[in-house]
Amino acid sequence: MTYSLYSGVNKTHPEFGMFPDGSLYVAQKLDRETHDRYKLMVRAKDGGTPPRVAFAAVNVIVLDDNDNVPMFSSDNYEFRILEGRDPGTYIGK
Repeated sequence: MTYSLYSGVNKTHPEFGMFPDGSLYVAQKLDRETHDRYKLMVRAKDGGTPPRVAFAAVNVIVLDDNDNVPMFSSDNYEFRILEGRDPGTYIGK
């Protein structure tokens, strides 16, 4: 039995690859901000004559690695609020 990726990958720069034994691997760095889901189609083929073929869908969801450092637009912020305001009162942004 051999396995291969039938569809769902970029033909010139595939994001994923598959070993003949069916193990799926990441072929290049993934960026969730660019593409967060992939729908792949895997083909299984036996060695019979004639060979039999079957297909299975594989959904890959890329999790966020939090690779972007949080940033502020200013080093300092100053807000003024009157004493005794209710909880949840808007202060500023």
